[in-house]
Amino acid sequence: MIGAVLILSMAAPAEAIIPPDTKCAAGRVAITFDDGPSKVNTPKLLKILRAHHAQATFFVQGQFVRRYPNIVRATLKDGHAVEVHSWDHPELTERSSRSVKRQLNLTKLEIRRVTGQTPALYRPPYGDTSKRVRKIGKRLHLREELWTIDTRDWSGRSATKIRKAALKHLRPHKSNVILMHDAVNNSPKTLKAVPGIIKGLRKKGYCLVPMQYMMPWGVVTGSPVTVDEGVDPYTLVPVTLRLDGPSQRRASLHVRAVAGDAMEGSDFEALSRDLIVPRGARSVTFKVRIYPDLMPNTDKHLTIELSKPRALHFATSSIPVTITDNTEWHGEAVSAGLTAMHSLRLIQ
Repeated sequence: MIGAVLILSMAAPAEAIIPPDTKCAAGRVAITFDDGPSKVNTPKLLKILRAHHAQATFFVQGQFVRRYPNIVRATLKDGHAVEVHSWDHPELTERSSRSVKRQLNLTKLEIRRVTGQTPALYRPPYGDTSKRVRKIGKRLHLREELWTIDTRDWSGRSATKIRKAALKHLRPHKSNVILMHDAVNNSPKTLKAVPGIIKGLRKKGYCLVPMQYMMPWGVVTGSPVTVDEGVDPYTLVPVTLRLDGPSQRRASLHVRAVAGDAMEGSDFEALSRDLIVPRGARSVTFKVRIYPDLMPNTDKHLTIELSKPRALHFATSSIPVTITDNTEWHGEAVSAGLTAMHSLRLIQ
């Protein structure tokens, strides 16, 4: 079986402590927390979410990621998403393009340095955005995401009012994103409201998911491959599958080599395996082992079939592979050598 080689190498997330929420009769809701991590509030919030088996999304400031890396790592380990909120919370529309890029990119890089995971989303502070800001985010492979429900928990509201605001304007079977904060003066009231919000959402038939699971699925494409079989014992042929943008979530698919007039075991090695597409990846590459043919100047064909997509769509479900034979045969020595290799491979 051939090993996969990822073009973008990222550490795979550990098994999440909080299991996925699957009872989604009314739809999905992402509860999100901005401005942290907070040394005091965020660990308490993580404990509350853990007790209620609820996953959330944290839009963090880079300066606090650097200051409290263990809190960020604990957030991811629990099963939450960690996304970009800027380095130190300025109004991005008031900043130069260079400054906006620095605010977003430094935070993205700091999250990756601390966790090994690359964020794919950003939320501008105060929701302050523009076409220029979104364009810069896109260049950094970050998708802007705001909210559909603002609890205004930062304004000094009581826990009861925060809870009621979170549950008031839910839209069945549509995207619901609730905005809260874990690093403002009123955050203790927010933490007090969170258990009631979770219970209220589930009572209404909603499930709680990290925001990345509400994002569009990636579209996978692959181009036909042509390879010269050569005269070496074998040739490893890379096959690259490309996405239409950074993967918004961890995804997977199955690849299998299917014989045409090329023969499995004689012209190519059997291939059937699952491939993981890490979050943030834009492509994935695997290799097919091709063997030289005893019959010169004869093209052979096989197909790579794609199946079992998870968080992906296929623009095409198969990739044709053509094996060409451009080898010049010079006497019996080359022929005898290939015959010996072929025989040995069949015996093995």
